[in-house]
Amino acid sequence: MCGRALYSITWPPAHTGICRDALTHNGLTAPKRSVTLRVMARISMKDQIVESGLRLVHERGFASASVRDITEAAGVPKGSFFNHFESKDEFGKVIIGRYFEDVERLMEGTLGNHALSPSERLSAFMSAATEKVITQDSACGCLLGNLAAEISTQNEELRVLLRSKFDAMTARMSETVAAAQNAAEIRRDLSAAGIADIIMNAFEGAILRAKVERSRASLDQMMAFLAKALKP
Repeated sequence: MCGRALYSITWPPAHTGICRDALTHNGLTAPKRSVTLRVMARISMKDQIVESGLRLVHERGFASASVRDITEAAGVPKGSFFNHFESKDEFGKVIIGRYFEDVERLMEGTLGNHALSPSERLSAFMSAATEKVITQDSACGCLLGNLAAEISTQNEELRVLLRSKFDAMTARMSETVAAAQNAAEIRRDLSAAGIADIIMNAFEGAILRAKVERSRASLDQMMAFLAKALKP
């Protein structure tokens, strides 16, 4: 993200009416062709801490990633952390939100892709989510699942936030399941909400096995089983 271009400038700017003759008349050398300058935006210090800290927490866990570790990974002074976050718990809320933004984009690109049938959207989400986990390194797993296992008995505020994210994912999944049931693409003897719960629980469990085994086998087995189990 660092160095991402936010906007560009073309010179001479065509809309201003500046021409080569005007430039030459004023003692300037006109370029042979328009030149586009890409203005680069530097990532803010807060975003730098969030992005680096998120990766570190994903790799090590929340408790094992100290404030010093996070700021060192971000390449910023330790004191700058508390200029942007009142506490490490507040930082935890921010990285959960940032990670969930990626999850929402993934859901929108799959569950929200109405060019596909409902059952195809479900399959696309599971496949894309699996590839995301494997690409990131199966040893890291799902950040939400990792934090749920690590801090749910220690931090009530973060537990409630994590639950809200899982609930949001399940609700989005349930909408697509209901559409698939209405289209007679999957079984109707279970509620859409119940099936969505089963899918999400199976997926998080398979990710946990993938972390331990350093293999995608459990994820592939889970998807193959659900494909059969959900047939109408």
